[in-house]
Amino acid sequence: MYKNRNYWNEFYSEKNSNIESSSFSRSEFVVGYSPEEYLILELGCGEGADSRYFASRGFEVIGVDGSETAIAKNKEITSPNLSFKCVNLSEKEELARLLMDVNDKLQKNNKKLLLYTRFFFHAITEQVESLIIESLLKVIKQDFDLISEFRTKEDYQLYKVHDNHYRRYIDTNIFIKKMLENHFSIYRLVKGRGLSVYHGEDPYLCRIIFKKEV
Repeated sequence: MYKNRNYWNEFYSEKNSNIESSSFSRSEFVVGYSPEEYLILELGCGEGADSRYFASRGFEVIGVDGSETAIAKNKEITSPNLSFKCVNLSEKEELARLLMDVNDKLQKNNKKLLLYTRFFFHAITEQVESLIIESLLKVIKQDFDLISEFRTKEDYQLYKVHDNHYRRYIDTNIFIKKMLENHFSIYRLVKGRGLSVYHGEDPYLCRIIFKKEV
């Protein structure tokens, strides 16, 4: 899934699994969703802090990452309504199996999908991004929402705490155009700095909610 998978395995081997959830997970972008109505699938869950936070709110949560190290550590701290899976999302068959399992859960439990990604889309190539969107449209058989936070092209020259790995700085207009062409609608959009300050790093981000009616 990532350009440098070994980097992420090493990165997460040094991370603490008990870190606080992100400001995005606790923002107004997410608080309006109900655990009685939605199942959360987090792609690129990393150390799992946001997935565990959502589970603590009563959501059924599936956290997915391409790092074997991250997922192994996440499985040490879990709960009955939370599961973690290591999936290479650049592999069409693995991605399809994941989404088919999710779709089965949605139908069995009569819930909608809330697809949540934070700092994920800028960590994958545009080709993998397209594969994920195409697979979602093919497999998920009911309405769903996509909530995402990612770095934009305006962030390219700004200071980074960790600046030794692959990033794709997303042109928000191009990304939105692609989603609209796939018949998503925009529900909410915020861009700028001050959204996720970290050890002196203040990235330029986009926070967005897309809705898909099927």
